[in-house]
Amino acid sequence: MSAQRYSLPIIFLHWLIALMVVVIMTLPALSEETVAQLGGPGVVFTLHKSLGFSLLILMVLRLILRLLTPSPAAAGDTQAQRALAKAGHVLLYVLLIGMPVSGLIFGSRPLNFFWLFEIAPLGFDTAVRDAAKAFHKTVPLLLTLMIVGHIGMALYHHYVRKDGLLNRMKP
Repeated sequence: MSAQRYSLPIIFLHWLIALMVVVIMTLPALSEETVAQLGGPGVVFTLHKSLGFSLLILMVLRLILRLLTPSPAAAGDTQAQRALAKAGHVLLYVLLIGMPVSGLIFGSRPLNFFWLFEIAPLGFDTAVRDAAKAFHKTVPLLLTLMIVGHIGMALYHHYVRKDGLLNRMKP
């Protein structure tokens, strides 16, 4: 069954996750002055890892909700366009889940979750940890391109095609 709009929980998670991704990706690039104002590199690193782990939890929740609730049909006039739209969303989900998972895998220190509790490092061997680290360090560029493309297509549908597609995810 296809819906006209996404459910309110899906819409809420979409925008919360979007905000979190901006913060998570910005934290490592902060200037030394900003890092010092936030309490130093340790605080920034703890926030980055804590938000990343939170993102993983929210993405799993979003994936479950997405599978259990009716969603609008994929955008596009042709089957190929709809397939590309669906593939783009699947890739975004893979990247948004893969990034925090890779961070967990390559981490060698406990994850101090917002200074509340610690999660021990996962016991993977060096080769797996190195592969996860390479993924974690190189995929942000692809993720950024996918996000820009996602926003670009939403704006294209809203302002050029004027087909109401953006309204499906508006609060």
